[in-house]
Amino acid sequence: TSTQGSNYNGGGGILCAGGSPMITNNTIMGNSVTGGGSYGGGGGIMCTGGSAMIANNTITGNGVKQGATSSGGGAIYCRSCSPTITNNVVRGNNAGSGGGIYCYSSSSPPITNNTIRENTAGSGGAIYCDSSSPTISNTTITGNVAISGGGIYCKSSAPKVTNTIVAFNSSGIYATGSGTPALRFNCIYGNSAYNSSGVTIPTGASGNILVDP
Repeated sequence: TSTQGSNYNGGGGILCAGGSPMITNNTIMGNSVTGGGSYGGGGGIMCTGGSAMIANNTITGNGVKQGATSSGGGAIYCRSCSPTITNNVVRGNNAGSGGGIYCYSSSSPPITNNTIRENTAGSGGAIYCDSSSPTISNTTITGNVAISGGGIYCKSSAPKVTNTIVAFNSSGIYATGSGTPALRFNCIYGNSAYNSSGVTIPTGASGNILVDP
């Protein structure tokens, strides 16, 4: 558990401050962040700077218990960096924002071939984008819960979402502020409150479908 104090209060399991490690084939489970700090978050992993490789991991049951100036990311928190996030299972994590993955301050990680499920947050149950534009592709986002954006929450962000399933979350994709998510060849279906809010799903020409996956 990472608690109180330091400027980079985060990374209950792993903290990457400016480095580019390979984090592969691990189980990262039951870690948490509690308390203040300027950049708090990342119950499982926090990356600030650098270009980490986060691949083939199971990241489960991690959380951010109390907010900081810019906190979030029950499983993974990215600040001003773009780690490669691929082939992971991100399940059952929780935070105030971004129960699964939180991208903050011009972070544009490739988020590919992941399963992101059953995470919870106030906003962005699976993924929260804050002034960031990650590429989200070939990923299954299901069973996540949040007041807004159970699947993906976009705040002044323009993520590229491609070949991704966003289904059976408490709600689908939510966008607010500047920037527009680019949606291509996705299956967006059965999200309880709405499939999209603040952004129109371009069905047909852009290959998006609204059918049961």
